[in-house]
Amino acid sequence: MASEKMPLDVTPFSSSELSSTDIVKSSLKKGYDTREAIVIQNANSAYQKSAFLTNNPVGVLSTCSYRVF
Repeated sequence: MASEKMPLDVTPFSSSELSSTDIVKSSLKKGYDTREAIVIQNANSAYQKSAFLTNNPVGVLSTCSYRVF
């Protein structure tokens, strides 16, 4: 089975939504189910940690987008 990339609906979070709890709550309000909201929160946390450790946020994001999506 060939893997196809699904189009993503990327919704940016405002600076007031950046805590883990706020990201989950905001995701639920935007219509995501609980599992999706937790995946979004975990992805955001992993991105923040990787970007901080590598000091290369753009590189981390481009690498993650190929592996995750």
